[in-house]
Amino acid sequence: MLLYFRSGRTIRSATPIQTYPMLPRHLSENLCSLLPGEDRLAFSVFFTLDRATGCLCGDDPIAFGKSIIRSSARLSYDEVDAAMARGPSEVPQIDPTIMADVELLWDVAAKRSISRTDDTIRVGSSKVKFEFASADSFSPTKCWSESPSDSAGPNSHSLIEEFMVLANRLVAERLVEGIDMNGKSPPPILRQHPNTEAQVVETILPILQRGCPDHDWTSERWHGRRLAALLEEARKILPDPCFKALSFEAMVAFQMAQYVVVTDPEEDDIAHWALGLGRYMHFTSPIRRYADVLVHRLLTDLVCEGASVYKHSVDELIGATSRCNQIRKGSLEADRECAYYFFSDYVRANYSENGMNLNDLVVTKIFPGKEVAKGKFTKDAIEVFVPLVGYSKSVSLEQIGVEKTEKITQDSVTFLREGRLVEWKTLSVVSMNVVCPSGDDSVLKHWTLRLPPANSAEKSSECAEEGVSKSIQKSSECGEEDVSESIQKPAGGGKKSRGIRKSSECASTVPPSPPSPPSPPVNGSIRPVLPLLPHGPAFAVLRTRLERSVRESNPGASIAARK
Repeated sequence: MLLYFRSGRTIRSATPIQTYPMLPRHLSENLCSLLPGEDRLAFSVFFTLDRATGCLCGDDPIAFGKSIIRSSARLSYDEVDAAMARGPSEVPQIDPTIMADVELLWDVAAKRSISRTDDTIRVGSSKVKFEFASADSFSPTKCWSESPSDSAGPNSHSLIEEFMVLANRLVAERLVEGIDMNGKSPPPILRQHPNTEAQVVETILPILQRGCPDHDWTSERWHGRRLAALLEEARKILPDPCFKALSFEAMVAFQMAQYVVVTDPEEDDIAHWALGLGRYMHFTSPIRRYADVLVHRLLTDLVCEGASVYKHSVDELIGATSRCNQIRKGSLEADRECAYYFFSDYVRANYSENGMNLNDLVVTKIFPGKEVAKGKFTKDAIEVFVPLVGYSKSVSLEQIGVEKTEKITQDSVTFLREGRLVEWKTLSVVSMNVVCPSGDDSVLKHWTLRLPPANSAEKSSECAEEGVSKSIQKSSECGEEDVSESIQKPAGGGKKSRGIRKSSECASTVPPSPPSPPSPPVNGSIRPVLPLLPHGPAFAVLRTRLERSVRESNPGASIAARK
């Protein structure tokens, strides 16, 4: 049953309310968790790094083997960041000897990060977070934007990321080295990310050319140059919201990384482009990803000379990796659906009158109406990136409340607003209201955007930080001139959302709070149940859509209705 459980789930998934582990909670949160002072079975990678450079010491061998480890402490990302920012004495709960090791790792990780900068695609990203009044509450009371890394400098997330990526890389290289052309050794599984650099550059260059016409974004200059260099130059001159918007467009143009079974080590298309690595595979999270479990089995077979009790055929591995890829895609879709739904619910409950005013939205594309059939035209529209949510939304000018469009091209749009002309260009930072229809007949509608009403006393967002404002007049050549904004922060400990540099394959976020007790078995089977959704016909479509997405990442999960 456990094997079925793991192969059926393949990954841990989460909603804003609850996390759904890949393994039963008694395993993932107890017997398989690295609890302080408890002996745990593990598979370890042993290597030596040069303290001065952060590079691998070539004279010392790299070893792989089964081990028993005992964790000395369980630290949160916030605790480590606070200790490094304010000094260990400000965080007395961390043992000084442990903090000394953390400081050493911090220094080495920073050196490794510098050495990887030229080969890694780094983008700015954020994710919407929600706070609920209680564990059984369905409607969020606060929302804010949070980034795994809020600065370009070292932090606890990048520390974990550096050593995680290194261990994963070394394991991938060892798996490839073990390919037996006589067919005695099982083929390795690798994490492949196709190189779509040319396509991504082709996608974001027009945005930069329209939004920053005074800067040299010509195709001639950037032809054949690295995407990493293009993003780095854009990051230096663009306001933070604009860089996040550009990064989102780049990530949309990326192809998804996927697991592949490798039978020929000379294949050219098994590299991980975004990380700049020729060989890469997930190894460090066997209680969260089934692919890591498969890798542990393959590695055991290699380093322990066939000692693994699991013998997989090529067809079995291909089927397992295909399943992992499929469920990963479903998990991402479920994550997006949940973010949209809970944000809509938050806006509907807290900003029903005029909507939630946001003044850091970014115009990324402008679509003049065009004739699609004789006498039929599409509406003039724009695409707007919403940093708070981390997604873009396309809306027609009519929908947002534009009275009359005077002129529209792919570069800019001029419209009549309150008796005056307003011009928006590509990469303009603009202010709009987020609104969500209310009423039983419209509860399934997602949030949309409107121009702020004239002379309205707009209700401040719950994520506003009083007295804190940030000018985004960083470059008058980009977007709208003379624009300033308030970067908003959640009450109760949220973080300001700023442009960041983050690897596309990154460490996991801060460990979640202790989960609520698991749902009781249904008819003797393990069947997790999602938090209750409101009852009624209007929610039927949403329940079906969410259940389909969640079941793809968690077979057996179900959504109940709250009457």
